[in-house]
Amino acid sequence: MFHEIFRRKKKEPDQSFKLIYEMFYSHVYKTAFFITKDHHLTQDIVQETFIKVFNNLDKLEDGSKMKAWISTIATRTAIDFIRKQRKGNEFDTEDFDTLKLNGSEHASTVEEEVEKSLISRLIKAEIQKLSPEYRTVLYFKYIEDLKDQEIANVLGLNAPTVKTRIHRAKNQLKKKLHTKYFMDGEL
Repeated sequence: MFHEIFRRKKKEPDQSFKLIYEMFYSHVYKTAFFITKDHHLTQDIVQETFIKVFNNLDKLEDGSKMKAWISTIATRTAIDFIRKQRKGNEFDTEDFDTLKLNGSEHASTVEEEVEKSLISRLIKAEIQKLSPEYRTVLYFKYIEDLKDQEIANVLGLNAPTVKTRIHRAKNQLKKKLHTKYFMDGEL
C-alpha cells in the first residue's frame, strides 16, 4: 500500500495526501498525545505534522519507510511544541487508557486485577512527569515495541544514546516509585 501511494503521489497528489492522512492520523495523534498529554495541543501537532509531511513528501525516497518518517516528524513536532509551551506553563497529566503496560496478563482474582490497575496508573502518572526525551523513548520502546536502533532512526539519535535514555528513564521511574509509593506506604 505504501509503495502504491508513493508511486501515485506525483500523478494524483490530492488523493495521495488524503490516503496518507487517513492511514496515519490515529498513529500521529497517539504519538503526539503520549508526549503532550493535552488533547488541544495534540490537535495542533497533528495538523502541523501533516502540513510538514505534505510539504516534504517529495523528499521521501523510499515509500516503505513512510511510517517511520511520519513518526519522526510527529515526535519532533510534539517535542518542539512542548519546548515552546514549557517556557511558561506546565502540562496537566491525564490518565490515558490507550496504553498497554501489562499487556494481556489476566489476574486470577479481583484483588489482583485492582492492584495491577492501580500500579499501572501509578506508573503511567510517573511516566508523565519525566522529561519529553525520556517519555518519548519509553513510548517507542514499550508502547510501539520498537528496537533501540529503530527508535534511534525515528528520533535521529544514535543507538547508544537511546539505550542510555531508556536506562536513565527506568532508573528515575524506579527511584520515584520506590520513594513515593513504597516507602510512604501508599501501596
